[in-house]
Amino acid sequence: MINQYIEIIQQLRLIKIEQLLLQKLIYKLANQLRHFQEFRMLKKFNKQTTRIIQSCTQQIKDNSLQGLEVIEQIEKTQSFLLTLSYIITGNIKRKLLIQFQLLTFGAISRIQACFDQIKNIINQMEQGKTSTNPQIIS
Repeated sequence: MINQYIEIIQQLRLIKIEQLLLQKLIYKLANQLRHFQEFRMLKKFNKQTTRIIQSCTQQIKDNSLQGLEVIEQIEKTQSFLLTLSYIITGNIKRKLLIQFQLLTFGAISRIQACFDQIKNIINQMEQGKTSTNPQIIS
């Protein structure tokens, strides 16, 4: 279980790095486009992601990881991130800022992959809990 916790923390750190990269890219994009919808969405995404990182890290420290709740939070954030990527795509296509599209979607896909990895680890941990504690059906 410790190795799984370490892997989750590593993925959370990668998410934080990619989150900062995405933030920098959106600031550059918004400055060029004079468009602020991305700022509001980025702020909400940053808040959700920071909450997940802090909550998950604290739960790991306390050895009380609430796997299903974390997965639910991650899936909501992933859905929101997908919406953000659609909005960015629309704005990029209008201004033909292809380099931003590649960099932005690279960051978004790496964040999504890290979230998926965390969900996979948690699902494996949850399955391990159920397989080691079989229920007796009468």
